Amino acid sequence: GTSRKGVVIWELETGRIQTSLSGHDDMVEYVAHSPDGKTLVSSGWDKTIKIWDLDAPALRQTLTGHEEFVYSVAISSDGSILASGSKDETVKIWDLGTGELKQTLTEGHRDAITVVAISPDGKTLVSGGNDRRVNVWDLATGELRQTLREHKWGINDLEFTPDGSTFISADGKGAVHIWSVAP
Repeated sequence: GTSRKGVVIWELETGRIQTSLSGHDDMVEYVAHSPDGKTLVSSGWDKTIKIWDLDAPALRQTLTGHEEFVYSVAISSDGSILASGSKDETVKIWDLGTGELKQTLTEGHRDAITVVAISPDGKTLVSGGNDRRVNVWDLATGELRQTLREHKWGINDLEFTPDGSTFISADGKGAVHIWSVAP
């Protein structure tokens, strides 16, 4: 869970707080964890992304580069890539291990990017935003492969199926669409 300027990790069995992570200067918007459970990433209104070492627990690194709120983060299934979506209408691709910015995707959205997701095979990125668009990207090249415009409201969730052949998009008024991923 999140608190106003930090992240709280709860023990499910006892309902007690296990760890509190402080470091953001404003509200935390989104969290994601690495597949091995050792790294947590948080993003927020302070325009930063924080990478946390959960073994310590401690702040490992702060990523900067977005010019507005960072609404969403996603980690690849192998734990090597981090994607972030922001109110600044960009998606940024980072090396999760080093924190190096690899790419900034600037075309395709005309309003805040509210959610990003990475396919299980790490080849496809999808982004959704307040512009009601869902964009499908080649994660390796940053090429915009397709823009899907079926939603009537801003996108608030994107999820891939476990085999990565399909993803689901949902908007703020409850519409859900199921999409096939082109090979």
